[in-house]
Amino acid sequence: MRPVLALVLALIVAACERPAPEPWRPRPGELAPDVAPAFAAVLAPLEHDPRDAAAWRVLGETCEANGLMPQAEEAYRTALELDPNDARSRYHLARMLVSRGEVEAALVEFARTAEFEPRYAPAHWRRGLGLLELGRLTEARAAFGAAHAVDAESWIPRAGLARVALQEGRASEAVTQLESALSEHPRVEYLHHLLGLALRELGELDRARFELRFSGEPMWIDPWHAEVRERRAGVGAALELGQWLVAEGRADEAVALLEQHVTTGDVAVLGALTSALVAANRHEEAERQLRAALDGGLDHYRLHVNLGLVARAAGDLESANRHARAGLERHPTFAPGWQLLGHVLLEQGELAGAEDALSRAALYGTQGGEAWMRLAAVRARLGRFDVTAEAYERAGVALPGELEPWLRRAEALARAGLEGQARAAVAELERALPNDARVQRLTRELDAWLEGASR
Repeated sequence: MRPVLALVLALIVAACERPAPEPWRPRPGELAPDVAPAFAAVLAPLEHDPRDAAAWRVLGETCEANGLMPQAEEAYRTALELDPNDARSRYHLARMLVSRGEVEAALVEFARTAEFEPRYAPAHWRRGLGLLELGRLTEARAAFGAAHAVDAESWIPRAGLARVALQEGRASEAVTQLESALSEHPRVEYLHHLLGLALRELGELDRARFELRFSGEPMWIDPWHAEVRERRAGVGAALELGQWLVAEGRADEAVALLEQHVTTGDVAVLGALTSALVAANRHEEAERQLRAALDGGLDHYRLHVNLGLVARAAGDLESANRHARAGLERHPTFAPGWQLLGHVLLEQGELAGAEDALSRAALYGTQGGEAWMRLAAVRARLGRFDVTAEAYERAGVALPGELEPWLRRAEALARAGLEGQARAAVAELERALPNDARVQRLTRELDAWLEGASR
């Protein structure tokens, strides 16, 4: 035993005597001034202990998030030299290998990540995606199955299993997988698109056309990858991340982030910050900051519109109307200003003005499904059923998995006197959803309505 013990001790001593790795340091002027502090913060721990594997991983994540890919890869590899069991560094390295086409090498790293973190489903399903790309379908099925076993709520493993089934020529199995996933995740457009492909393989062309309206571009984001994205530095990154946090219902986090970047006269950050404050229901703080900026001479359209949002939230529709119009005077094509004005006018009972404002919001900006539904409802109340049908169709495309817009569209076509188009719309729904009680009820109501209208 003594020779073995001596060998182990010698190896430990040799490792300790090996020169500590030298972290990458930016050259003067290499980083933008608003990005440099983030790198100073992540390099500081490595100055103290250059053998800290976790600190090397954080450096890699920061480099990757800010587009420094060679430095990121070097940092991840150094972290793994110091700690081969660091699953996150291995996972990030595997993603980088995939991004530059080294799929075989990435599969090895994903497999080792899954050995260290078997409960982290993305390690399994990302390996499945790589195997699928290489046509190794049996292994891909096993990888997606392993991902589903540890995260049965995620739609991604089931989408992967459906893709395997499609490539193996088993479209019926793919449909079963996708319909199961859509029952829990009806708004995932990629699932609808895959279902359309599977239905097309089965010859169900009407249903396929209905589902293929939706996007076929998935977003492969997982918690560890999201943490990397959150390490983006600088004002532009803060604005983008703040907007994402608000959309995710994490407005207080967005406020904390954006407050770090507020400077006098920076309208972009102040506008984003006050929007986040409104989303967080912190209206008094938002109003205080907005009035201070406006009183200080920062006369900007977005600040007026945000002040209008605060007023509307407080129930002061007259002030909301006034501030929305003030913002639009300064920027006549600012879609959020028109949307605010439309909502205020609707609440004030001015339907024609609301319809005009919401139509302008649609013209000048990207509308979400709920906004199209609201515009359609206003048009219906005005009796403008031809354009109502168009708005409901836009809402249906923007809200995958929602049947209501398509039902309303068929009804609007009938009320517009477009009997042929109304019947065609209902027939399309019947073919796409042959056993849906709501579609069957609409068919009966449409028949009764058209029969009454013809008398």
